Amino acid sequence: MPTSVVIQGYDKEEPIDFFNEDKVYEVVENSIYSLNIKISGNDKLYFEGLDQLEFKDEDIFEVDDNKNQYIKKNCDIDLYDQSNTENSYVPGYYKISLLHDDKQYLRWIHVSPKFIDEDNYSEMVNDIERKMVGLSQSVNRGKHGVKITNAVDYDNRKIDILIKNYYDFQVAVYRILKVPRNRISSEYKWSNKNDVAMDYVSTIKMASNPQKNKRYLKRHVIDFNTSDNVTLKNSLIRIREIIVSILDSIGTSIHLQHSKILNDYLALIDNLIENSWLTEVKENRNTERKAGSAFSNFSYNFIFELNDKLDSVKNIRNKKHEGFSYFRKSSQNLYEIWGYFKVIDTLINMGFSYNKGFIDDIYKRIDTGEVIKNGLTSGTNVLLNKTENNLSIKVKVIYDDEITNIRNSSYIWTDARHRKPDIRMDFFDKDDVFIGTIVVDTKYRRRETFTKDERKGGSRDQLSSYAQMIMSNDLYKSNKFDPSKVKFLTNFGSNSCVVLLGVMYPGNITGYENGLDEIKKYVSGKRIMERPGTDGRNITKFLEQGISEIINRYNDVVLK
Repeated sequence: MPTSVVIQGYDKEEPIDFFNEDKVYEVVENSIYSLNIKISGNDKLYFEGLDQLEFKDEDIFEVDDNKNQYIKKNCDIDLYDQSNTENSYVPGYYKISLLHDDKQYLRWIHVSPKFIDEDNYSEMVNDIERKMVGLSQSVNRGKHGVKITNAVDYDNRKIDILIKNYYDFQVAVYRILKVPRNRISSEYKWSNKNDVAMDYVSTIKMASNPQKNKRYLKRHVIDFNTSDNVTLKNSLIRIREIIVSILDSIGTSIHLQHSKILNDYLALIDNLIENSWLTEVKENRNTERKAGSAFSNFSYNFIFELNDKLDSVKNIRNKKHEGFSYFRKSSQNLYEIWGYFKVIDTLINMGFSYNKGFIDDIYKRIDTGEVIKNGLTSGTNVLLNKTENNLSIKVKVIYDDEITNIRNSSYIWTDARHRKPDIRMDFFDKDDVFIGTIVVDTKYRRRETFTKDERKGGSRDQLSSYAQMIMSNDLYKSNKFDPSKVKFLTNFGSNSCVVLLGVMYPGNITGYENGLDEIKKYVSGKRIMERPGTDGRNITKFLEQGISEIINRYNDVVLK
């Protein structure tokens, strides 16, 4: 009996056909899927991504002479671990390879995102990486004695960028071919033709040095050798080098359709460089890009920016990190980090300012050759400030910080079991007096689950704790406030310092315009629909409402 692999899930049972080269097998992240594997004879089965998972039974694995891990005996492998979502397959293409009678058969399993589409997912990863290189990845020591290639995920990120921009690249190349940037220059030459009127220079030259039956005429010449086109050629050559490097590095292990797109890029670039007016443009790799007319030209600027995006993906090839396994964080973790930076960026867009050096330290902590081993550190915070309606306020935007349960040991505390909101914004006046908190928790899930009981996979208790049980004895703790008014100034009928609670979730793009609404049931707060690629209007409205309430309360209790 030959080796068999069957994908089993709540909605399917599908055997993998190793003789059908065109088939890609589809599963969805965060869903119950497993592989039922039966190994025959001396067959070896390799499956990408197993090094990132932990298994109770390590005996199912063996390591070959090249230190690559393969499955040696019958087993069931879960693609999703309900008890630990970090121990699950994340979105992407995964190669499954069968070595049978010294012949290799390659097939692909595609894990698609559950609550956002592929473009949104790529946008989320790229947004995070633009903030901090390496932050979308997790890292640990390679499990099961597996040989690890540290740069693979960075090549995959470049592939993501190229695939996402493929259509626009085709359009840009077509437009550049048809309407290139150029300059018109003039030159004088002797000619037998009499098709151009003579000017003063022609007359003087012909009088001083006459030639029989020839005229010295001024001609206008189209010159393509401009700085814009030199930069364009440099960018195209660099993009080509990156694609060739990807194909040389992991070309045999990427999905067939992706490989076709990369080769299409090469064909388009080669045709433009070798068979067009671009052949006249000199290559100068030391040319600095200068702001000019090309930057107002979509096609040129698109090529420049694509080159920059690809170059910004840093490889982490560093000997001191060999033996570590690099893999993408779970979608929930990515969405949580993305949401944190989305809040910061929204506040900045609303007019809050920051200490540049401080925030750059947060955004650029990871240099080339470094890795993030634990993601964005719990307690990471950025301090922003703004003057609004003659009131100077500061906000500390805090990521995943555990609130103390020891009363009065900090300006905020809680008795609740749930003490770690994803995003907390603590507000202070110019004298550093605490004046209120806004909480945003991120949920990479459907909105219907927010108010369900925890036993049914919901978050009702957690959200209620954040809304009602984050306390402070330091709220308005200053003699500049009216104590009688402060006493009654709570949002939820307790000593809670939380002015507004929000739950950020990806939702469905068709409902984005109405993506800020009341939770209503069981929990007092708002649902905020935000996903990568949207304009941020819902988180903006939410923060405007919360900050307005904080300012109004401040003005109500301050002594006039």
